[in-house]
Amino acid sequence: MKSINLIPEKLQQPEVQKWLTMLGVSLGTLMFALDVYIVNTTLPQLVEVFHTNSALIRWVVLSYLLTITAMVLGAGRLGDMWNKKWLYLGGVILFSISSLMCGLVCEVNYLIGFRAIQGLGAVLISVLGLAIIAEVFPSEERQRALGIISGIHLVGVALGPTVGELLISLAGWQLIFLINLPIGIITTAIVVLFFPSFPNSKRQQKFDLFGMLIMAITLVCFSLSMTFVQTEGFSSKITLTWLAFAAIGFISFLVVEYSVSEPMLDLKIFQDFQLSLSLLLSVIIYSFIAGIMFIIPFFLQFVKQYPSFEMGCLLATSPILGGLISPISGILCDHFKSSTIRLIGLLFIAGGCLAISTFNEDLTILGYILRIAPYGLGTGIFISSNISTVMGAMTQERLGITSSLLSLSRNLGQTIGLSTMGTLFSSLTLRQSNFSMQIDLTTAPIESLIIGVQTTFHLAAILLIIAVIIGAFSCWKASLNQG
Repeated sequence: MKSINLIPEKLQQPEVQKWLTMLGVSLGTLMFALDVYIVNTTLPQLVEVFHTNSALIRWVVLSYLLTITAMVLGAGRLGDMWNKKWLYLGGVILFSISSLMCGLVCEVNYLIGFRAIQGLGAVLISVLGLAIIAEVFPSEERQRALGIISGIHLVGVALGPTVGELLISLAGWQLIFLINLPIGIITTAIVVLFFPSFPNSKRQQKFDLFGMLIMAITLVCFSLSMTFVQTEGFSSKITLTWLAFAAIGFISFLVVEYSVSEPMLDLKIFQDFQLSLSLLLSVIIYSFIAGIMFIIPFFLQFVKQYPSFEMGCLLATSPILGGLISPISGILCDHFKSSTIRLIGLLFIAGGCLAISTFNEDLTILGYILRIAPYGLGTGIFISSNISTVMGAMTQERLGITSSLLSLSRNLGQTIGLSTMGTLFSSLTLRQSNFSMQIDLTTAPIESLIIGVQTTFHLAAILLIIAVIIGAFSCWKASLNQG
């Protein structure tokens, strides 16, 4: 008896299947990218709904981000050992079910717990999605495909707060979680029906569980230290304690990885010069991105005093520009050296930073768009080309762990940038107004906020110039190697 094939023959063709795989990864990427910041808009409402306080409710965000950071290397390692299709599918299902549970809970501790489970699904989606795209698309199309995914991620993160406010206004806070269920069901169907089956690793490998636990604890300690920087300062006892734990954990991780035969992270991978520089640049640029996402809303709300909808549209300008240019950057990487395209992106970002440092009280909407546009375009160009530089040259056996290193550099950059640039901006603003550091930024005079913004971005420009020098050196080194 012949088996019945319900999938039309046209959809089984490799060319069509390749783009259906792209659709499945795109939907998963959009789903987890939206959830990075979509919850932020509902935190004040959740405080009232669950009759709790702001200190506890922020763990609704932190539990999600900490899980992603802690599990990122483990997810990449599993992707190199096991079938990426089924791991990715597991991530989508876990994310969808935990989203449903988040929308149904009646107690804040359960919400925090299910957000942590949601983060576990998110890390499988984010890490394995890039690895799947890099494996499915041939080398001549890989950069363009990675550019598309980068653009979707940028747009998803940018639209999170705006989409969150819209969904809350339509049907309440539960909808920001429940909206993931239909997207998850569609993505699950695409993965099951159209994703190719990736073979397991040819040789039997052991999973370094001990190494993963040490690194997970280390990353959580570091993330917590950066969180306390924002409230307690760099020199506070609790910040230094968590930093000390993170340092001890990092040293312990290096010792373990050197001593085991099959480590979680083969440290020899960092002998790849281009990979190491790309990860360093990723940390620097994502630090700057996180700083902008923290500082610019203060300027738009308290200096320009724009209403929330108008402010949301302006904040979405740069990520949308980045999302649009990212696939184009990927196409260019298919025809030119990706390190050269990346350098162009870095120059745009540095120029955008200097333009943002001229923000003042007389800034018009057009003036804002013209100043923020170079940063937005540069971000899209850089992220796409930086991923292409790393993933394009990596062997199939290391696609998973390399993708996880890129995700880790993004998470660490955002954590460091939010703490350092946020603290710097707060210190400069409050010192200018002769306020105590315990006074809220919302009460600072407009003149102090303007000087805080301008000075912070003048200082950030120095860091970005260093990034440009590193990018230029990387480009020169790549030219020598090819020559």
